[in-house]
Amino acid sequence: VSSGAPGLCVLAGKDLEKGEYVCEYEGELVTEATAKEREQQYAQMGKGCYIFTFSLNNSRWCVDATDDSMAAAWGPGRLVNHSITPNLVGRAYLDTNQSPPKPRLCFVCRQDVDKGDELLVDYNERDPQAVKAFPWLLSS
Repeated sequence: VSSGAPGLCVLAGKDLEKGEYVCEYEGELVTEATAKEREQQYAQMGKGCYIFTFSLNNSRWCVDATDDSMAAAWGPGRLVNHSITPNLVGRAYLDTNQSPPKPRLCFVCRQDVDKGDELLVDYNERDPQAVKAFPWLLSS
């Protein structure tokens, strides 16, 4: 994790190969309805939102990593920045080592990544209101 002009970012600590696991996006697993409620609450509070939505087995899930008190426990995934030309991609999987099995989200390399390169993922946020509020979603 590094601190740059725009804020925190995650840099590759070694050369990474296409398809290689990088990290998990850790946080509280919530339903899409709960995530939408929280997004509104966070916006009203002027708080940054770290909710990542994904699909698995025809269901939509969300991981909320917003709670700053848990940030250290949740690892670097929440600090991976957005790009429309990312070098990482999210991969959903069912963790069958837990009972009951739990949907999870990790980031893997979309391409080879050199040591020191910033790790980036497409947040896939295309909601017109979100894009209007954060135009960088379509230009970074």
